[in-house]
Amino acid sequence: LPTESGLKQVAALEEQVRKSVDSIVEGLAKGGKTIKRSDLLAGLDDAYKTAKVSSLPEVATGVLDKLKATIGKFPEDIPADTVQKLKRQFYKESSWTGVTPTGVGSQFTAKGRKGIANAAMRKLEELDPSLKTLNQTDAARIALKEGIERAVGRIGNRNLSDLGSEIMAGAGAVVGGGPGAAAGFTIKKLIEMP
Repeated sequence: LPTESGLKQVAALEEQVRKSVDSIVEGLAKGGKTIKRSDLLAGLDDAYKTAKVSSLPEVATGVLDKLKATIGKFPEDIPADTVQKLKRQFYKESSWTGVTPTGVGSQFTAKGRKGIANAAMRKLEELDPSLKTLNQTDAARIALKEGIERAVGRIGNRNLSDLGSEIMAGAGAVVGGGPGAAAGFTIKKLIEMP
């Protein structure tokens, strides 16, 4: 059964990946590597397209314009470590941990932040391709953590349905291929631990 112990182990994995990513990005920044502000803003393109056809386009584009203005305050060449901090903050702010935002403003704030964070991630991976593997590991970890959190919540509510397959499939789908099999194996082991 999924346990609090499993969540602690996932948190330890998260910290390991975070330290590795931060170390690489810090090295990039020390080497003078930057990312263009315009490349981050390109992460809003899909959100703007969707906003135009939303039920409240003026609200949707308004929140995206605010995000654009926030990014616009940065210099055109943003140090890699600053981009990493922004990416992490935007992912954190757009994570609803199982809750779907219902208001148009909330939906597009999350969509815009994720778009910028994804653009930042891709650009950082272009600067150092080893970040792609770490990001895939982190994505599998996020899927694992969310699955375990849901399972622990269900157990707490006395709903003992088995989520092991759902968790393994989610993580495997995120990573794919050989790494997906490894993620599935890791997930199964963590779920079965007391």
